[in-house]
Amino acid sequence: MEELQKLDCNCNNCKFMVRDIEKFKKWKEWRRKIQLEDFERRKAHAIKIAITPQELNKALKMTFQFDGGGLLNYGNCVRFKKEVSFLPNTFSFETQKCFTHRND
Repeated sequence: MEELQKLDCNCNNCKFMVRDIEKFKKWKEWRRKIQLEDFERRKAHAIKIAITPQELNKALKMTFQFDGGGLLNYGNCVRFKKEVSFLPNTFSFETQKCFTHRND
């Protein structure tokens, strides 16, 4: 796995990256709020258009599940003294020359 991390050169695995947990939490909560609002609209619509008792029961039992996939992570690069954002465990073309693995 470490070899793949070294090829990906993702800030997630760079020793110069310091995580910004508060910023991550802020945007995660924002995304959860948006998803919840969308879910509530869809549930209300499903209840409204339900024709049979089974459809109504199914609509009433709908439960919200947050999808946190694809959330950006945030941090600060102490090497270049700048904020960074990234998707963990994805190839990062722009960091190929500055990346140093955290275990090196």
